[in-house]
Amino acid sequence: MLAKLYPKLDCLVTLVSVHDALLAERELGKKNIRIVPTPQELDLSCGQSLLCALAEAAELRALLERAGVRCGLWHQRSEEGWVKLEEESTKEGTVHRVTEVTEKRPEKARAFEQE
Repeated sequence: MLAKLYPKLDCLVTLVSVHDALLAERELGKKNIRIVPTPQELDLSCGQSLLCALAEAAELRALLERAGVRCGLWHQRSEEGWVKLEEESTKEGTVHRVTEVTEKRPEKARAFEQE
């Protein structure tokens, strides 16, 4: 549904609290962002997320950090849904890379579930 409403906004950031959502909206008010409900399959946290363009994610992250906004996980929209992004800090700034969506569990956990 978010893809239809905001096709150019392909990055979703979960927020820790409603206070962080309000603070993010105030700090980034003139940027091309939207505060939207968090899809249940991602995270329930406070239920609010920031939707933005992936191309602007590094810049927005820096602005959010300076403003004291506590962010959760970063995701990129894909054909299958939202894919978690892994963050990597470099000299040039923060780089977001796509990681696997599937959860890898240790063998012991799988063996325990089968018993």
